[in-house]
Amino acid sequence: MITGRYTPWDESALKVKTFEIQAIDITNEKLCVQSLTKNDFCEAELIYGRFPSNNLKIKEILIKSGYFICETSLNVTLKNLESYTLPYIYSRRKLSISTLDKNDYSTLANICQNTFDYSRFHEDPFIPNDLANARIVQWIRDLANQDVTCLVNRSNSNDILSFMIFKTTNDTHIELILGGSKKGYELNSPFFWGSVIQYFKDKGHSKISTTISAANKGVLSLYQNLGFKIINVKTDYHKHIKF
Repeated sequence: MITGRYTPWDESALKVKTFEIQAIDITNEKLCVQSLTKNDFCEAELIYGRFPSNNLKIKEILIKSGYFICETSLNVTLKNLESYTLPYIYSRRKLSISTLDKNDYSTLANICQNTFDYSRFHEDPFIPNDLANARIVQWIRDLANQDVTCLVNRSNSNDILSFMIFKTTNDTHIELILGGSKKGYELNSPFFWGSVIQYFKDKGHSKISTTISAANKGVLSLYQNLGFKIINVKTDYHKHIKF
């Protein structure tokens, strides 16, 4: 009825046992609500799951069972990159881009300790901000062991100012995983994002997609100005269990 997984990578940062619901079978709504209310499908202190926002039945069942709405995420996509023209406001200041060595991901993680304000955990009012930051830092370090690439823009003194971690699917599709700019260099982001898109176009890729928080209106506006379209919307539901 309820399927999911324990998430030790989240548990180690958040300091509570965590479980992610991946699917809910709502064939028997009454039993489903009972199970979600009693939490009999797992032994966790924080349970969460992300589902399409237009699925009102899932929304009803989870709210009835004690879950609250946390983050709303948007999947955005830029297609037909081969015929795309970067808007002049971004193309007038192209930034130099280089690839970050996997050995330097720890350095990147360290400069990102206070960079992010939006995520499924940053937007949970019951999770301390320092723990949400710790999850981001750990995520970046974990990505060093995965099949991803990171592009960076550096200062004249070789400090990382902006970064974008991504993976390639089917040689033509780029999925942006995590990007940002060093604290104090946020104004660098629009031009870095534009330079990254031009980089992918020049490499012959045809599609870019990513997921962003709807609460991060600055980044949402940036993606919309760059021509990205919202493809779908999902809602993140959380429940904290006290033992």
